[in-house]
Amino acid sequence: DLRTALADYDRALERASESEKPQIYDRRGLAWQATAEPNLALADFERAIALNPGYDEPFLHRAVLQSQANESAAALVGLVKCLELNPRNCQAHLLRGAILEEAGDMTAAILIYSRVIKLDSRSAAAFNRRGAAYILLGQYRLAISVLDTAIRVLPMSSVLRTTRTPTTRP
Repeated sequence: DLRTALADYDRALERASESEKPQIYDRRGLAWQATAEPNLALADFERAIALNPGYDEPFLHRAVLQSQANESAAALVGLVKCLELNPRNCQAHLLRGAILEEAGDMTAAILIYSRVIKLDSRSAAAFNRRGAAYILLGQYRLAISVLDTAIRVLPMSSVLRTTRTPTTRP
């Protein structure tokens, strides 16, 4: 139960060293987010960042909230910081690509999804998003190629198969 988890985080913060607190605030922020309390989640992510501005995860988690609140510009700023701290953070790259895709910048989104695939050649989400972006550009052959390659790499991925199914145009 999330309320019990939140109480556990409160107790952990009482006993934690200063170096442990950023991770605890970040995790508690995720719990607040799961209870549909974005303002409390945001406050905890901000605390984590203030205590350890070199910790990448709270920047990503804050960006997720900002993206959900249609604050794309702020989310992108946080994602850039997250990626400066950890260039291999695939989730941050994926969210950045999704925000750019939503803004209509398919070319930039495709480049980002390609970068994720280089970082993690088994990322179904990156293959799926890249294929979907090609579909939105009307580049069906490229979309089919990307999705078919992904299905060969990840044959059990129902998400990839679902995206691939309607891509029947030549």
